[in-house]
Amino acid sequence: MKRLLIWGFAAGEFADHLGLHFIIGAYFAGLFFEEKVVNKRLFAIVNDRLYGLSYSFLGPIFFISLGFNITLDLPSHLIWFLVVLTLTVLVGQILSAGLMAKRKDFTWAESLTIGVGHCARAELAFIIDSLGIEMGALDKNVFSMIVFTAFLLNILTPLMLKMCTSFLKKDPKQWS
Repeated sequence: MKRLLIWGFAAGEFADHLGLHFIIGAYFAGLFFEEKVVNKRLFAIVNDRLYGLSYSFLGPIFFISLGFNITLDLPSHLIWFLVVLTLTVLVGQILSAGLMAKRKDFTWAESLTIGVGHCARAELAFIIDSLGIEMGALDKNVFSMIVFTAFLLNILTPLMLKMCTSFLKKDPKQWS
């Protein structure tokens, strides 16, 4: 267990040494530790112990550190850009994930639901956003707009999924 935690931190440090964000290295280390690869009992123990550590301690630290760079004083022209950015990401996520689901023989209603479900995936956007602010590639206004976009998508996704349930309940032949 300790070795796995050390492995995750070492991979994070290696990524940082390469100029990437620490969390990208830790993420890649986690990809090598999955239920298909390791003993199921070991996976359950590690998952049980690290879940609490990551979601109750390390995750909040990451999100709090992001919050220090957010500005609520956005110029009015950027508010419109925020709306356009949010709608563009929303449509792009629905189309990309939904069309791939349709390609895998899901019905149109199921594909739409899968596409909508992918809209709330903001972790990678936060990581790239924080890397951009650290490197000076983003200013606080752009950084804030990306964070707000992810926030809006995370609020809208459950509401849109609720609407998708009505499509799933309708006649499957209508949406096949």
